[in-house]
Amino acid sequence: MFNEFSRAFGALMAGVLMAAAPGVHAISELGQAVQDLGGSRLMVNAADAIYVTCTGLATTTQPLSPDQQILGGRCADMTQEGFFLAGNFGAVVPAADTFGLSSDPNSASTYLGLLRQFTGEEVSSQGRYATEGATDQFKSLGGRLGAIRRGVRASGIAFNMQGVDVIAARSDSAELPQGLVGGAAGSADADTGLAWFANVEYGFGDRDSTEFENGYDADSFGGVLGVDYGFNENWVAGVAFSYNRAEVDFDRASQGSLNAVSGGEMESDSTTLSAFANYVNGRFFGSVIVSFGETDYDMDRAAVIALDTSGGLSGGLSAEAAILESDTESNQFGAQVQLGYTFGEGAVTWDVYGGYDYLDVEVDGFAETGSPLGLVFDDQDIDSSQAFFGGSVRRAVNMDFGVLVPYLSAEYRHEFDNDAREVSARYVLTVRGVNETFQGETDDFQIPTDDPDDSFFDVTAGLAAQFGNNLMLFAQVSSIVGLEDTSANLITIGLRGSF
Repeated sequence: MFNEFSRAFGALMAGVLMAAAPGVHAISELGQAVQDLGGSRLMVNAADAIYVTCTGLATTTQPLSPDQQILGGRCADMTQEGFFLAGNFGAVVPAADTFGLSSDPNSASTYLGLLRQFTGEEVSSQGRYATEGATDQFKSLGGRLGAIRRGVRASGIAFNMQGVDVIAARSDSAELPQGLVGGAAGSADADTGLAWFANVEYGFGDRDSTEFENGYDADSFGGVLGVDYGFNENWVAGVAFSYNRAEVDFDRASQGSLNAVSGGEMESDSTTLSAFANYVNGRFFGSVIVSFGETDYDMDRAAVIALDTSGGLSGGLSAEAAILESDTESNQFGAQVQLGYTFGEGAVTWDVYGGYDYLDVEVDGFAETGSPLGLVFDDQDIDSSQAFFGGSVRRAVNMDFGVLVPYLSAEYRHEFDNDAREVSARYVLTVRGVNETFQGETDDFQIPTDDPDDSFFDVTAGLAAQFGNNLMLFAQVSSIVGLEDTSANLITIGLRGSF
C-alpha cells in the first residue's frame, strides 16, 4: 500500500508545495480550494495541514508505518475531492470524484462537513471551562466575604452568609427593634473567633455551535469547604478548598448526508485552594481573594473520518466513527479585589460595589490516541481580566423559628482580554514526530476560537435563614445573562456555623 500511496499522491502533488517559509502562514493549493468552496478560516487551516502533512508523507524517504499510510490515504482522498469540487486545479493534476459527490446538490457542504472532522475544534472548550470554573470559585468566596463584610454595625445587624444579610441582633443590642429579632436567631455574637462554611453547587448550561467552536451541553457538580477567623470587628481572614466536576457533551450536527460534527464528551475535575481577607470600616468594605488550582481533563472526540467509497486510496477503509482519546491538565492563578458601600437601616439594606477579577490559566499540551487522525496540541495560555459593578438588596422577615431573608443581586461585567486566541496543532503521525516543538512549521495549523463576549450580567436570587447557635442556611439560583452563544446557571445551597 505504501508504494501505491507514494506514487499516486506524489503524482498528485508534483511541483505543488506551500510557498511560505517556516513561521509564515500561506494558503496551500487545497486551502485555496476550500476557501473557494466557502470554507471558514478553521477549515482552510485544516486543509493546509492536510495538504502539507500528506505531501511530507508522500515524499519522505523514511518507511511509513501502517497508521501513517492510512493517514496519508485519507488525506490524499480529501485533497483530490477538494480539487475536484472547486474546479481549480492550478498545477495539480485534476483528480477524480473520490467520494462520488458530484450528483449531490449539497456536495460542497457535505465535503466541508467531512473536513470539519479533521479540525479538533473541541479543544477550545478546555480553556473555556478552566476560566469558568475559576469564576465560580470567585463567586462562592465573593459571597462569603459579602457575608463577613456586613458584620455587626451600630444597628445590631450581625453576620450573614454568602452575601446575604441576616438579622441576628446581639442580646445586648438596644438599638434594633425587638420585632426584627426572630426566634433564637439573635442569641449569639458572631463578630469574632473561628467559623466554618460549606456549599454544594450544581451548574448547567449549553453553548451553540459557531463557525469555530462545536456546541455542547454541560453539567457540573461541586462544593466549597472553608474556615475563617474574625480578629476584630474590622478584619477577617480565611482559607477555602473547592472541588468541581464538569461533564460536557459535544453536539452532533448534520450537513448534507454527513455528521459534520460527530460529537464526543469531555470530563474535567478541578481543585482550588484560596485565601481571602476582608476589611470593614463603618459602611465601607473591601476584600481580596487569591486562589491556586489545577484541572484534569479527559476528552473523547468522535470523528467520522471517511465516506463509503469504492474509489480513492482509502476506499477500502471503514466510514465508522473513530474515538480520539486524550487527557491533560491545567494550572491556574486567580485574584479578585472588591470595594463597596452599604446603605439602609433595619430590615432593608442594600449594597453597591465594584471590583476586578484576574485569571491566568495554562493548559499543558497533549496528543490524541485511538486513530491515525489523532492530533497533538500545543500548550494553551488563557488570560481573563474582568471589571464588575453591581448592587444587592435584601429584606429580613421575622419568623417564629428564626429570620428569613429573601435577596436579589445583579452585576455588570466587562471583559478586557477579549481577543480570540488560537491553539496550535498538527497530526501525531507527521514525519516530524510528535515530540518536536511548535515553531510555526508548515505542517502546524491554528485552531481559532471565538472572541469572548465583552459585556454580560450576572443575576442572583435566593433565600437565607438564620437559626439559633449562629447556624445559617441559604439557597440561591444564579444565571449569566447577555452572552451571545452561551447560557450558564448555578444552583447553590450553603450552610454556616461557628465553633
